[in-house]
Amino acid sequence: MFFDEGAFAEALIQGLQAIPAGNDDASRYHHHAMAICTFLFHPQLITPVKEYELHEGRKRLDIRFTNAAETGFFNAMMISPQGRALSIPVECKNYRKEMRNPELDQLAGRFSHHRGFVGLLLCRSMDNRDRIVAGCRDTANDGRGFMLVLEDADLIKMLRFVQNNSRGRIDQLLHERLRRSRIKLALPIFTGKLRAYIGNVFCIAIMELIIDCMCRRASSRSMPLWFPLGLILWRERIEVVCDVDTG
Repeated sequence: MFFDEGAFAEALIQGLQAIPAGNDDASRYHHHAMAICTFLFHPQLITPVKEYELHEGRKRLDIRFTNAAETGFFNAMMISPQGRALSIPVECKNYRKEMRNPELDQLAGRFSHHRGFVGLLLCRSMDNRDRIVAGCRDTANDGRGFMLVLEDADLIKMLRFVQNNSRGRIDQLLHERLRRSRIKLALPIFTGKLRAYIGNVFCIAIMELIIDCMCRRASSRSMPLWFPLGLILWRERIEVVCDVDTG
């Protein structure tokens, strides 16, 4: 059976717009927000769990996703030393008012070393986005984690991307939201073995130059011959280490 992503995205948009803001419809918004996030972020984020319990039920996450991303934004959040986002918590606030410190602190309190330090805070609209972004920046600067606040307009924009066969722009929007918070994540470029290999190759190249210089001096009898010979033996040892590390 053919699945029309564009039609489904439109249904999600209309469903979101039909939900009134306020506590009376908080559960309805919560359920619909989980459907939208699942549709937008699958297969990078999988196995959504509503009302996920933490600390033997003393705390709860509105939604908890497992981060299975192998590329893109959520993969970058997972491999970042500061993010380490093995899972992504999502908090849902069904009201149209400015997010303040209590809402940001609530999400930051869901971060941990074995869950990660990246989360989403969903709300209906923001009166002052700059102030909210500043709060997210403060949390990041304090080393308490990275938060992206998304309102209805953001969710609808991403759903429109799907309708226009431009899913790749979802990652671009998320990266843009991260840049607005002026958050810089250090991403590991090389694996440990590759870093060691590159370091050893660099040492060998430098040593080649030193040996060549010393051999020239030894040939002019201004330096004992055993000194450059010792360096040659040491170079051979490093080359053996390179072969072992990359084998």
